[in-house]
This record gives sequence, C-alpha cells and structure tokens, in this order.
Amino acid sequence: MSGQIPPELGNLTTLEMLRIGGYPLARGGDQLSGRIPQELGNLTNLHTLMITNTQLCGEIPPELGNLTNLHTLNLIANQLSGE
Repeated sequence: MSGQIPPELGNLTTLEMLRIGGYPLARGGDQLSGRIPQELGNLTNLHTLMITNTQLCGEIPPELGNLTNLHTLNLIANQLSGE
C-alpha cells in the first residue's frame, strides 16, 4: 500500500480491528505517508488499532480518544508526535 490512509475508513463504523503496515520498509512494508485521519475517531466499535512501520507523520489525532472500546493501540515505527 502507498499514499495516504483514506479518511473514508472512518465510515466503517462496525469495524472492530484495523491493522495497517507491520513490516519494515526494507522488507516491503507499506509506504504510507501523511497523517492519521481524524475520521478514524468515528470507529467507536474498534478494539484493535495497529498502524506500524509506515512513513506517517504529524500529531496523533485527539479524536482517537473517542475510541472507548479500544484495547490495543500500536503506533510504533512511525514519525508521529503528540500524546
């Protein structure tokens, strides 16, 4: 996968798990860039969100705080900032 994470993913409100990336770029990982869309905060049924080993940058959207059912959050190996 390459490009940006589509904000339209935020429309999949029954989604329970979202995993993007996972392999380091050197091993053919996703070449995503840009920011995490704030629309992912609409995924209130999400219990697992993993966005790892991508080129995402910027601040972690505060809207991810809306994910009250979230049990697992993994954002390692990105260029993200914020709380």
